[in-house]
Amino acid sequence: MSNSTSKISKLFSLSFNEYKILLKSWILYAKWDWRVSKQSYKKWQKHVVSQTASTELETNTLANSNDANKILAIINLNEMAGRNHYKHMNCLRRCLSQKELLNSFNIETKLHLGVKFVDGKLAAHSWLSSNNQIINDSAEVISTYKELKTSNDQSTLALLK
Repeated sequence: MSNSTSKISKLFSLSFNEYKILLKSWILYAKWDWRVSKQSYKKWQKHVVSQTASTELETNTLANSNDANKILAIINLNEMAGRNHYKHMNCLRRCLSQKELLNSFNIETKLHLGVKFVDGKLAAHSWLSSNNQIINDSAEVISTYKELKTSNDQSTLALLK
């Protein structure tokens, strides 16, 4: 079976709710790509900081496997939308899209930013956690970055103000 045939058969096997998540993910990628590419950080900073510092959400923890499976399923659908978007979506756009999507399901997340030097050049990466567990990346990848933190670690993005 070819790769495109496999993608099509997977698409047709999705439930109605999965289609809704996939469509919402695709729209969120377009939204965050536009914001990050076309607007100054000052214009979209409040959207990210308010999502990061949300206190109104009912916090979901990864205390049981059902929570972890739900988060993984949502992230997998979001990743599918990102892989099939009009352009490559980097880790920041991926995290911003997933953060907003998970928040819409009352799943509290934290955005992390990390940096490292590769051949004398600075490289950056972003990832999400929920209840202090990495949810959209591997510990092996993240361990190669030095996380940027504020003095009180309330919000990584406060560094960018």
